[in-house]
Parts: sequence; structure tokens; C-alpha cells
Amino acid sequence: VLKAREPELHFPADLYLEGSDQHRGWFQLSLLPAMASVGVPPFKQVLTHGFIVGPDGKKISKSDKNYVTAVQEVNRHGADLLRLFVCQLDYEGDMAASPKLIQEFGDKYRKLRNTIRYLLSNLYDYDGQPVEVPAASLDAWMLSELDTLIVDVTEAYESFALHKVFRLLHEFCAVQISSIYGNAMKDRLYCEIPSSPLRRRSQFVMHQMLLAITKLLAPMLVFTADETWEHIPHKPGAERELASVHVATLPKPSARQVSDADRSLWKTLLDLREQALAQLDKLKKEHGVNKAGEAEVVYPGKLRSQLSGFGVDLEDVVGCGFHSFDDSADAVVLADRREKYQACARSWKRRPDVGSDAQYPDLSARDAAAMRAMQ
Repeated sequence: VLKAREPELHFPADLYLEGSDQHRGWFQLSLLPAMASVGVPPFKQVLTHGFIVGPDGKKISKSDKNYVTAVQEVNRHGADLLRLFVCQLDYEGDMAASPKLIQEFGDKYRKLRNTIRYLLSNLYDYDGQPVEVPAASLDAWMLSELDTLIVDVTEAYESFALHKVFRLLHEFCAVQISSIYGNAMKDRLYCEIPSSPLRRRSQFVMHQMLLAITKLLAPMLVFTADETWEHIPHKPGAERELASVHVATLPKPSARQVSDADRSLWKTLLDLREQALAQLDKLKKEHGVNKAGEAEVVYPGKLRSQLSGFGVDLEDVVGCGFHSFDDSADAVVLADRREKYQACARSWKRRPDVGSDAQYPDLSARDAAAMRAMQ
């Protein structure tokens, strides 16, 4: 077929894809004649997969009266959710599937979709201009994590490990974006003036993430990715003219140089974040603190020179209202500031500078300046 009947195709085939029952069937039936006649296998690669079974592990047969078709599930949940459900299955063995399992999987699909919506929603006034990203910043850490994701997902696609692709992307959206970076960026995205360098830098990073994630998800979430592509502003270069994400190439990691010192610095900050968040849980349970903005994060003075370059990231990484250094502290401390500091009526952060501006007595200095700038 490949050598004569379909001349536009090439021999050998790039891939043979069949179920595990073909190990002694089609694979051998095509391999042996090809080796005898032309001396090479008829395929470059072979991929075998297990079979769909019910939750009880029993094989699902088309003759089964309770058999549920893919069309029924597409009509119920949409094509993208079903595609993603299949992609996340480890096909190296038999795979459990049922209407209930597909329905329960919907939350994981929605995590990906909601992350995309979150990124898009914060780019409504993005100007597309590149910005400088200092190494001592959560933005630099996030871009480094994105580069790692691009490399790992590309390798997983090349080895047909679709379940690994899903796991990497879902974990990135749930942890790096939602839990860490997204939470830390809330204040600057919503409270800084639109032209603030901090805000613009965060938008730049989110734009880079959205472009990459959309391309990486496209082979699995065909319609969601294409819909997203239509709404991404300021696509770079020739990509602006592409009508669909499916004619774009997979993203490449950036050329940014990341040193061991940079990675060590980010690890130090994120380790301190974990310690502070553990204390926040205790403050909530034992002292009635409602949110991190009511607390101050106090870092050991011995880390001042190492961490001071992070600036406001030092409080935003925990979500606190204020940060400081204490030369007598040996470890990071989260302190309840409901009695000591007034809450800013705009950001709701409790800070020592609330009331320092006579024109805006219920705002912090940053928020008072923002209000004045936007008048």
C-alpha cells in the first residue's frame, strides 16, 4: 500500500498502532513479508496499547447491552473532555472507563480550562511589550518553570506518553500557576496602576505561559485550544497570521540563562513560603486570623542581603500584608497584625503605612499613590 498503491505516502510507515493482541498478528504478518521482500521492517516505530475495561476490570465488549458509545459521551460532556480522559489513561495496560469515571474526570478538565480563562482575563489591557525580568523575582522563577515544562512535555509527546503530558500540564496549572504564582500576583494585578512595572511584568509572564500552554494542550484539547488561540492578544511574529493553533509549532524553551545561584535563591524563598504557610494555618485555627493579609511575614535578618532583591514578592509569595526582617529571628515568623496595623480599604492588606497619606487616610501609601495616579 505505501510503496505502490498510495505513492503520496512513504515507506516504511512512521508508526504502527494496534492493540496488544496484534503482537502475534498484524505486526508479524506485515513484518515478515517486508523483511523477506525488501529487507527492512515496514514501520519505523510500533506502539501497542491495552484495552478498555469496566471499573471492575472486566473487558467491555461491543456486544454488551450496557455498552456506552463515544458519541454518547461526547454529547454528554463534549469532545474535548472525552479526548482528555482518553489521553490521561496509561495505555501500556488495560484501561478502566465508564460514564461515571468520565464525569468525575470533568474537574481536572475544568482546572485546565479555568487556568486558561484566568490567564486570558488578566491580559485584557496587555500592551505586548517585552519587559526586563530580574533574577530575584517570582516572575523569573515562573519563566524558568515554564521552560522546564516545555522541555518535559515535548519529550513526553515524542515518546507517545500522553498520560505524562496530561499529568505535567495539570500539575503545572494546579501548583505552579494556581497555588503559587497566581496567588502571589493577585495584589499587583488588581491594585497596582495599569502601567506599573510590577503589573506589566506579571502580564508578560502570563502571556508567555498562555502561549505555551495553549500550544502544548492543542493535540489533546483540540477545540479549547483553538478557541483560546483566537483570543490571545499580541501573538508574536508570524503567529499573528495563523488562523488556528493547529498550524503553529510546539513552543521552544527560551534562551534565558539560569544559574545554580538563581535556582538556590528561588528554592530558599519557596521553602520559607512553606514554613510561613504552615504558621498561617495555625494562626487561623488558634487565633482567628481570617486571611494572610492580616499577618506580617518576618524573615531572619541573616537573609536580608540574600532576599531583599525580591522586594514586594517577599510578602506576596505568602499573601501577607507586609514583610520585614528581624536580626534576632532564627526562622521565618508569621505575626498577627490585626491589632497593630490598620487594614487598607483598597487592598485589605494590614500595613504600617495605612493612613500616611492625608488625602486618603484609609489607604496604604501604595494604594493612595495609585488612586492619585488614576484620577
